[in-house]
Amino acid sequence: MTSRFPTAAEFASFPPPNYANPTTLRPLAIGVITPMTVLVVAFMSCRIYSRTVLTKTLGWDDGIMLLAAITSVGNNIMVIISMLPQYRMGHHLWDIPPQLLYGSMKAAQMGMSTQLLFTAIITLMKVAILLTYLPSTYWNIFKYIGRAKCLNIKAIYYFHSGQNTFSDFLIFLWPAKDLLNVKVSLRQRVTLTCMFSLGVM
Repeated sequence: MTSRFPTAAEFASFPPPNYANPTTLRPLAIGVITPMTVLVVAFMSCRIYSRTVLTKTLGWDDGIMLLAAITSVGNNIMVIISMLPQYRMGHHLWDIPPQLLYGSMKAAQMGMSTQLLFTAIITLMKVAILLTYLPSTYWNIFKYIGRAKCLNIKAIYYFHSGQNTFSDFLIFLWPAKDLLNVKVSLRQRVTLTCMFSLGVM
């Protein structure tokens, strides 16, 4: 599904619908989302336990990362629910019956909610990571005022994906230069650098 309803011309270009046995990515999506959600819960539990019990150094970065994890788990649950047969998220638009697409619009509402939550999740995660690096953070609030107009949604997605991937590399590889200069054995330095670099994956 997309972030908007197709136009009449786009509807006319769609292939014939297959309501009985439509193509779906539901099994693949659930197969990826479920183990990733379990890993998120496991790693965050270990992190919070370590910071509160072992080192007693719970900080703002831990709180924000915990909030991101909770939001991520909720978002994943919503995605799985949205792929139930009565909502049919993960299907082609032409394979969704009109009464579902234009009826209660629950699928569209959940789709929009997951997009908003995704933006919140990646923002919280990156803020938490940056708070781990820096004792204080400064930011500017930009406000754009202009006439409303339609945007090229594909261009926005491509730009967002590109800058998101670039910032992931930059954030996770930033400490590498300092870790390589730590006064420990070469093996330990390489191990530390590799552990921090795993976040890129």
